[in-house]
Amino acid sequence: PPDPRLLGAGDAPTVESTRDGPWSDPRVWSGGKVPVLGSRVVILPGLTVLYDSASTDALHSLDVRGTLVFSRNVNTNLDVGDIIVFPKGRLEIGTREQPIPANTTARIRLVKEEEGQRSLMVLGEAQIHGAPVSPTFTFLARTAQKGQSVLELTEPVDWPAGGRIVVTATGSNPGEVEEFTIARVLGTVIVLDKPLRFLHSGEQLSRGEVALLTRNVLITSRDITKRGHTIFHEGAKGGISYAEFAHL
Repeated sequence: PPDPRLLGAGDAPTVESTRDGPWSDPRVWSGGKVPVLGSRVVILPGLTVLYDSASTDALHSLDVRGTLVFSRNVNTNLDVGDIIVFPKGRLEIGTREQPIPANTTARIRLVKEEEGQRSLMVLGEAQIHGAPVSPTFTFLARTAQKGQSVLELTEPVDWPAGGRIVVTATGSNPGEVEEFTIARVLGTVIVLDKPLRFLHSGEQLSRGEVALLTRNVLITSRDITKRGHTIFHEGAKGGISYAEFAHL
């Protein structure tokens, strides 16, 4: 059942920022306490809060009227019902010039406990930039046979073990798209976590693509049966690069 502390905006405690500083500092917040499960949080105009938490206690909502910047030094997680970035507000999860570094993860998980609680809504500015990936996709160098657990690529990739990849269908059946977890990368060779279920052609005219799905910045839904959504409204501004939007 839904957590009763997440139900009803009128019943949720409101916590406002009172100064610049890190989210984890109680002095930043009205009442002298860091926001807790079910809180309605407001970043007030003119103030900048550095999000440095990996909490999985879902906030009821988060109004960004000032600036909320995700840490580039520690892994972060924000579970929340609604995030609204107001017209003069700014949400920053990395910038194009200074993305979230590859050794750091930043994640927002939208929580749907009632109708209306499940969105990232941008009316102001949102910059969402993960660590660059090169290449983001490449091609099969050789036909991958059903049952094998190795892919040979046309170029070397520096993709992480544990990352998720997709191998496109090369026949007439789109259902032959397959996803895998990378066990190892050896230059132009990827070792998969399980055998291929279908043949994927490496012939030049019908060559299959292989793409890395995993990014270190992720916007997703905590419960994929209650999916959230994201929207940039007219007048919003910002940018997105090397970020993963999943289960929305």
